[in-house]
Amino acid sequence: MGVSLVATVKEDLPADKEGEVGEVVAFQREFWPDADIYLDQEMKFYQAIGGGSPKKSSLASFLMKLANPFSQLLKNVKKSKGVNGNYKGEGFIHGGVYVVKKGAAENETPIFVHQEAEIGDHPPTDELIAACQKAADAS
Repeated sequence: MGVSLVATVKEDLPADKEGEVGEVVAFQREFWPDADIYLDQEMKFYQAIGGGSPKKSSLASFLMKLANPFSQLLKNVKKSKGVNGNYKGEGFIHGGVYVVKKGAAENETPIFVHQEAEIGDHPPTDELIAACQKAADAS
Protein backbone atom coordinates (compact mmCIF):
# COMPACT_ATOMS: atom_id res chain seq x y z
CA MET A 1 0.00 0.00 0.00
CA GLY A 2 2.99 2.28 0.50
CA VAL A 3 2.32 3.70 3.97
CA SER A 4 4.52 3.74 7.06
CA LEU A 5 3.31 3.02 10.57
CA VAL A 6 4.80 4.68 13.63
CA ALA A 7 3.89 4.53 17.30
CA THR A 8 4.00 7.41 19.75
CA VAL A 9 4.43 6.74 23.46
CA LYS A 10 4.45 9.18 26.36
CA GLU A 11 6.85 7.45 28.73
CA ASP A 12 9.68 4.97 28.76
CA LEU A 13 10.07 3.27 32.10
CA PRO A 14 13.44 1.71 32.88
CA ALA A 15 13.89 -2.02 33.35
CA ASP A 16 12.92 -3.43 36.74
CA LYS A 17 15.96 -5.69 36.92
CA GLU A 18 19.49 -5.55 35.64
CA GLY A 19 19.77 -7.28 32.28
CA GLU A 20 16.16 -6.52 31.29
CA VAL A 21 15.10 -3.87 28.79
CA GLY A 22 12.98 -0.77 29.33
CA GLU A 23 9.29 -0.53 28.46
CA VAL A 24 9.65 0.92 24.95
CA VAL A 25 12.18 -1.69 23.85
CA ALA A 26 9.99 -4.45 25.31
CA PHE A 27 6.93 -3.04 23.49
CA GLN A 28 8.83 -2.80 20.24
CA ARG A 29 10.12 -6.36 20.47
CA GLU A 30 6.67 -7.80 21.30
CA PHE A 31 4.28 -5.69 19.22
CA TRP A 32 6.06 -3.23 16.91
CA PRO A 33 9.26 -4.88 15.63
CA ASP A 34 9.54 -3.31 12.17
CA ALA A 35 8.40 0.25 12.76
CA ASP A 36 9.53 3.42 14.48
CA ILE A 37 8.49 4.46 17.98
CA TYR A 38 8.65 8.09 19.06
CA LEU A 39 8.86 9.18 22.68
CA ASP A 40 6.59 12.19 23.30
CA GLN A 41 7.22 13.15 26.92
CA GLU A 42 5.67 16.58 26.31
CA MET A 43 2.51 14.74 25.15
CA LYS A 44 2.01 16.90 22.05
CA PHE A 45 0.42 13.97 20.18
CA TYR A 46 -1.98 13.32 23.07
CA GLN A 47 -2.86 17.02 23.25
CA ALA A 48 -3.54 17.10 19.51
CA ILE A 49 -5.62 13.91 19.44
CA GLY A 50 -7.51 15.16 22.53
CA GLY A 51 -8.44 18.48 20.93
CA GLY A 52 -6.02 20.61 22.93
CA SER A 53 -5.49 18.62 26.09
CA PRO A 54 -4.96 14.91 26.65
CA LYS A 55 -8.10 12.91 27.41
CA LYS A 56 -7.60 11.12 30.71
CA SER A 57 -9.67 8.67 32.72
CA SER A 58 -9.64 8.96 36.49
CA LEU A 59 -8.89 5.96 38.67
CA ALA A 60 -12.44 6.10 40.05
CA SER A 61 -14.10 6.10 36.62
CA PHE A 62 -11.74 3.36 35.44
CA LEU A 63 -12.66 1.12 38.37
CA MET A 64 -16.40 1.85 38.00
CA LYS A 65 -16.25 0.91 34.32
CA LEU A 66 -14.41 -2.30 35.10
CA ALA A 67 -17.19 -3.20 37.56
CA ASN A 68 -19.93 -2.45 34.99
CA PRO A 69 -20.60 -5.61 32.93
CA PHE A 70 -21.90 -3.48 30.04
CA SER A 71 -19.02 -0.99 29.78
CA GLN A 72 -16.89 -0.65 26.66
CA LEU A 73 -13.76 -0.65 28.83
CA LEU A 74 -14.62 -4.09 30.20
CA LYS A 75 -15.28 -5.33 26.64
CA ASN A 76 -11.88 -3.97 25.57
CA VAL A 77 -10.17 -5.69 28.50
CA LYS A 78 -11.84 -9.00 27.60
CA LYS A 79 -10.77 -8.62 23.95
CA SER A 80 -7.16 -8.19 25.07
CA LYS A 81 -7.02 -11.51 26.93
CA GLY A 82 -4.01 -13.48 25.78
CA VAL A 83 -2.07 -10.34 24.80
CA ASN A 84 1.10 -9.94 26.81
CA GLY A 85 1.31 -6.71 28.72
CA ASN A 86 1.69 -5.25 32.17
CA TYR A 87 0.19 -2.61 34.39
CA LYS A 88 3.29 -0.44 34.66
CA GLY A 89 3.21 3.26 33.96
CA GLU A 90 0.54 5.91 34.09
CA GLY A 91 -2.07 4.12 31.93
CA PHE A 92 -5.01 6.55 32.03
CA ILE A 93 -4.21 8.83 29.08
CA HIS A 94 -6.25 7.97 25.99
CA GLY A 95 -4.48 7.57 22.67
CA GLY A 96 -5.60 7.43 19.10
CA VAL A 97 -4.66 7.24 15.46
CA TYR A 98 -3.80 9.85 12.85
CA VAL A 99 -3.42 9.07 9.16
CA VAL A 100 -1.53 11.81 7.32
CA LYS A 101 -0.14 11.89 3.83
CA LYS A 102 3.61 11.88 3.33
CA GLY A 103 4.94 15.42 3.27
CA ALA A 104 1.81 16.93 4.83
CA ALA A 105 2.14 20.55 5.92
CA GLU A 106 2.31 21.17 9.68
CA ASN A 107 -1.26 22.50 9.92
CA GLU A 108 -2.76 20.29 7.21
CA THR A 109 -5.87 18.37 8.26
CA PRO A 110 -5.19 14.66 8.74
CA ILE A 111 -6.91 12.25 6.37
CA PHE A 112 -8.24 10.24 9.31
CA VAL A 113 -8.47 10.79 13.07
CA HIS A 114 -9.55 8.31 15.74
CA GLN A 115 -9.45 9.21 19.42
CA GLU A 116 -10.01 6.46 21.95
CA ALA A 117 -13.41 7.05 23.51
CA GLU A 118 -12.42 4.39 25.99
CA ILE A 119 -8.98 3.00 26.77
CA GLY A 120 -8.24 0.17 24.36
CA ASP A 121 -10.58 1.30 21.58
CA HIS A 122 -9.47 0.63 18.03
CA PRO A 123 -10.55 2.49 14.90
CA PRO A 124 -12.87 0.67 12.50
CA THR A 125 -10.53 -1.44 10.35
CA ASP A 126 -12.26 -0.68 7.04
CA GLU A 127 -12.12 3.08 7.69
CA LEU A 128 -8.46 2.89 8.70
CA ILE A 129 -7.48 0.90 5.60
CA ALA A 130 -9.42 3.29 3.35
CA ALA A 131 -7.66 6.26 4.95
CA CYS A 132 -4.26 4.62 4.50
CA GLN A 133 -5.03 4.01 0.84
CA LYS A 134 -6.10 7.64 0.45
CA ALA A 135 -2.86 8.79 2.11
CA ALA A 136 -0.81 6.54 -0.17
CA ASP A 137 -2.62 7.87 -3.23
CA ALA A 138 -2.15 11.49 -2.13
CA SER A 139 1.59 11.15 -1.47
